[in-house]
Amino acid sequence: MTGPRRRIAALLAAAATVAVLAGCGVADQVVGLHAVPTEQTGGAPLNEQTAAAITTRVISEAQSARARTGAAGERARKAVLTGPALAMAQAAVTSRTTVAAPDPLATPEAPTVLAIVRGRAWPRTILATTLDAASSRQLLHLLTSPSPTSPFVLVASVPMFAGARVPAIGPVAQGVETVADGTGLVAAPAAILSEYAAALAYPRPARAAHVSLDDELSRSLRTSAAAQTAALKKLATFSQRQQVVGAPTAVRLSGGGALVFALLVRTDTITAASGAKAVTVPAPVAALLGRSQIKRSVTVTTVETVVLVVPPTGTATVIGAAEQLASAKGS
Repeated sequence: MTGPRRRIAALLAAAATVAVLAGCGVADQVVGLHAVPTEQTGGAPLNEQTAAAITTRVISEAQSARARTGAAGERARKAVLTGPALAMAQAAVTSRTTVAAPDPLATPEAPTVLAIVRGRAWPRTILATTLDAASSRQLLHLLTSPSPTSPFVLVASVPMFAGARVPAIGPVAQGVETVADGTGLVAAPAAILSEYAAALAYPRPARAAHVSLDDELSRSLRTSAAAQTAALKKLATFSQRQQVVGAPTAVRLSGGGALVFALLVRTDTITAASGAKAVTVPAPVAALLGRSQIKRSVTVTTVETVVLVVPPTGTATVIGAAEQLASAKGS
């Protein structure tokens, strides 16, 4: 092989190597011709600066994808979002509603990396936070790269409740473990989520033994359900149920507990009494239905992302949540 051809072949081989690095697209590596970060053999597989740059890029791409419409928008969202983040974005599209403030993707603040799952295997996970300047709320972001050839995508972006905090996780460079079951915890995250969902049912909630209901979301739902029932009087009944969707993602805290991200779907149902001629529904529901009254029933679906702290002993606590109206069907 001649000298020029040998050099061209070497350049093509180098470009192919760059293309398979998870978390960094070809353009990210070629522009500026900077060196590929060295992977850590112990602790976190990425350094903090690289993880922060990945988080910034993914949040920006997620915000752009969420704003796009049509088939191109759907492809863009599926390319950069997954799990709860994708469910929330798709719900906003189908319901034609905007994201409630604080919008976890509409923040110019640079992210702070809280943790990176340790080890050299996949999937790889980054946990980061940003600050929403308008509301002074901390926002938690969970990202994952499922394979060596897959870029990082956004799993969840969730506003924390006022006054809530994430317990100590430990130095980023040490990395953290993912939590697959209830080992070392008061109960398995999946079991706690099922308990939480059942405890939020209305009008017949189940008892919650391992999770506190003294959080912003729980209080809001109980207050809203009582207000709906009072407003309907004897014209209709109101009921509410929650369902956990998919498996939660959990990372180990330095104190032995776990930080858990999960997706729930809430179904609110208004059923007209037999003697009622028509029942007026709330304005957001009426906007989706295209009419303000129903004769029989209406079912409203809302997608929720929640973040819990599950301790080794005691009770789990919900420290953040986001909800997005998805659909309404009535007759």
